[in-house]
Amino acid sequence: MRFRLKSGYKHQVQGDVDFLLPGAIVRWIDPTQTMPPFLALKSNGAEPKLRCTLVVLAGYCFDGASGGMVDTEAALAGSLPHDALYQMIRHGVMPLVARQACDDYAYEVWVRAGMWRARALNAWWWLKVGGETAARAERQKPIREVSLIAG
Repeated sequence: MRFRLKSGYKHQVQGDVDFLLPGAIVRWIDPTQTMPPFLALKSNGAEPKLRCTLVVLAGYCFDGASGGMVDTEAALAGSLPHDALYQMIRHGVMPLVARQACDDYAYEVWVRAGMWRARALNAWWWLKVGGETAARAERQKPIREVSLIAG
């Protein structure tokens, strides 16, 4: 039996999670590119360039909050789609300049999830300062193949 073990992640999604993406992000998506594993897009109606849904599939692994933020429920609510969007950038589905829209979206999700605006603004600022390196393709984390031996 073989399975994939992703090195360096803290959380794994247990069920599919949908995020309605705003046009500020959707406009950067290149539909000719292959989506990363465990991520999918669903178009919403007649205006797919205005809004679409990012589906984070069960089994997706992510880092959680960064920059000294504690992994509270509100922090994870924004860090999950943000990590997925940055992975899309690393895979070439969106250009690096889409970072700003992704960072702004994380801020909006944090506030909607109940995070204090000052805390969300601080987290957003840290994304602006250190996010570019995390979005670069060379930062893609490796996937190791591991064999399990039944005993």
